[in-house]
Amino acid sequence: GFTFLGWNTLANGTGATIAVGPGYLPPSNIILYAKWSANPYSVIFDKNTPTGVAATGTMANMSIVAGTAKALTTNGFARVGYVFRNWNSLADGTGTTYADLANVTFFANTTVYAQWNPILTYNINGGDGGTVPAAVNVASGSRVAAASSTITRTGFTFAGWNTAANRSGTPYLVGESITVTVPTTVFAMWRLTVTYSGNTPTSGSVPAATIVGEFSAVTLPGNTGNLVKTGLIFVGWNTATNGTGTRYLVGETFTPTANITLHA
Repeated sequence: GFTFLGWNTLANGTGATIAVGPGYLPPSNIILYAKWSANPYSVIFDKNTPTGVAATGTMANMSIVAGTAKALTTNGFARVGYVFRNWNSLADGTGTTYADLANVTFFANTTVYAQWNPILTYNINGGDGGTVPAAVNVASGSRVAAASSTITRTGFTFAGWNTAANRSGTPYLVGESITVTVPTTVFAMWRLTVTYSGNTPTSGSVPAATIVGEFSAVTLPGNTGNLVKTGLIFVGWNTATNGTGTRYLVGETFTPTANITLHA
C-alpha cells in the first residue's frame, strides 16, 4: 500500500534525505530509515444483486489513502422488497463486514458488496379493524416468529397467516417460525362459524356449531339432536327463521362467506 521514496536520517522523515543510488559517505555509524508514501486507492461500491434484478441508486468510487482510516460513503442503493444491512468484502457475505459509514483502512483498491435483508410483510386480507403487524426485515435464510395481531374482520375470527390470500399456500400459526429467503407477504387467515338454531322446537338439541376456514365448504348435518316441533317435520335448514331465506337440505354442501346462523 506504500511506495518506497528513499532513506532519511530520522524515522519521522524530517531529517536529511538520502537518495537511492548515489554514493553516500556516512559521518559515523548511522541508521537510515526507509521513507514511504501512502498510495491512493479506490473503494468500489457494488449493488450485489442477482443478474436481471434491479437495484436503484448510484454510488461513486470513494478515494482513500493507504493506511489512513476513512468513513465509508453512506449507502445510496435501494432494492424493492429488501432493506440494506451492511457491506461485506465478499458478495456472499462471508468476508469482512463493514457497517454503513464505518471507518475503514485499506491498502489496495477494494470492492465492498451491499448485503440485503428480505422483508416479511403482513397483509390483513379483508380485515376491517385493528393494527397491522409491522413489516420485518431479516437476514436471508433466517427465521422469524409469525406475529400476533389485533386485526379484526366483521363476521370472522383471526386464525393465523398464510402465504396465499386464498389459504392455498403455507399456513403459519401465531408464533410459528417463518423462514424468509426472499421478500415474502403473509396474509391473514380467517375462520367463521356456522351456528344452528332449533327455531323454537318443542324438544331436542341442535348440532354443534361448525368452525371452518374462509373459502372452506361445509356439509350440513341432519337432525342429529332429535329436534321435535309439534305438528311439523324437520326438512333441513334456512337462513331465515320463517323459511323465506336460502334453503339448504341435509347433506348439502355450501361455502359460507361470514359467520352465519342456519335455522331448522
